Amino acid sequence: MVKGVFLGSHPSLSDFHKQHPGKRGIQQFILVGRSNVGKSSLINYLFGKIAKTAKKPGKTVMPQFFLTPLGIFIDLPGYGFARVSKTIQSTWNSSILSILEKNVDLSCILFLLDIRHNPSLEDLEMLAWIRKSGLPCFLLFTKSDKLRRQEKEKRETALQKELGIRGIAYSYREKSGAKELLMRLQNGTFA
Repeated sequence: MVKGVFLGSHPSLSDFHKQHPGKRGIQQFILVGRSNVGKSSLINYLFGKIAKTAKKPGKTVMPQFFLTPLGIFIDLPGYGFARVSKTIQSTWNSSILSILEKNVDLSCILFLLDIRHNPSLEDLEMLAWIRKSGLPCFLLFTKSDKLRRQEKEKRETALQKELGIRGIAYSYREKSGAKELLMRLQNGTFA
């Protein structure tokens, strides 16, 4: 496991750079997905217990920034469920867009999907936005430990075909898929 450190919660990329001016030019990876899909768990598995996790969805209310040997990882608030006001949710949208659109250091978007479920409307909208933006994207199927091996492989193949994007199955509990992901992150091979 490669160690990382929590740099803080920041409402925008500009706020992050104001607080951490020496971090410009470091490659960044952004984690997107529904609430409770496993973004924080992935960071904890890859880089040590540096992200807070919760059983209830919607706990990440501001982008979380982590410095790792591979670069800066940004855990965005999950979409689809949140126990916050509509005003805060609209602030998230502009915050998330600023991080995605104005980020010259962005290397890849890691798009997390629960392998057990079909993509939601929000998932499909996010994927459409990513495609339109031309940003590099890699798909991670989470919670694969909840399925039998044959079912997991079948779902993985079907979802990759349906979405037209390459991905790998990952399980925090089984510790599977992380080595391949780390290799891809280190080598910059996301296609």
